[in-house]
Amino acid sequence: MLRLWLALRTAGETRLAELGQIKKEFQAEEHLLLREELPKLMKRGKVLLLDVRPPIEYQSGHLPGAVSIPSYELENRPDELPKDREIITYCRGEFCLSADESTALLRKHGFKAMRLEGGWPEWAVEGRPTEAGRQK
Repeated sequence: MLRLWLALRTAGETRLAELGQIKKEFQAEEHLLLREELPKLMKRGKVLLLDVRPPIEYQSGHLPGAVSIPSYELENRPDELPKDREIITYCRGEFCLSADESTALLRKHGFKAMRLEGGWPEWAVEGRPTEAGRQK
């Protein structure tokens, strides 16, 4: 089902030029981390992964080691995050604005933050490692 959804989204992107323009308007490329770069940073312990999707989505599957703080709670919970590590946000994919908005909010609060290219769907479909269950 996930592969079908991504294929439909890709087909829409190729047929509707407006989607590319929307993505450019909302995503700040200077604050975008490519998926290929994340494993190296995680291995060095240099980043904190922040899943900003609702808890039920986090519980059904998330990137290894990710912390869950839904985007709608982030404004009230920044003190739970470390200031000494870069924070990488992610959500439902390329067009999910929650990761972009969360990154902007964190940067406003003085955190070093970036948005992960794509999100949970792209990560999972590529066969990269995932975890499921509640946060420890």
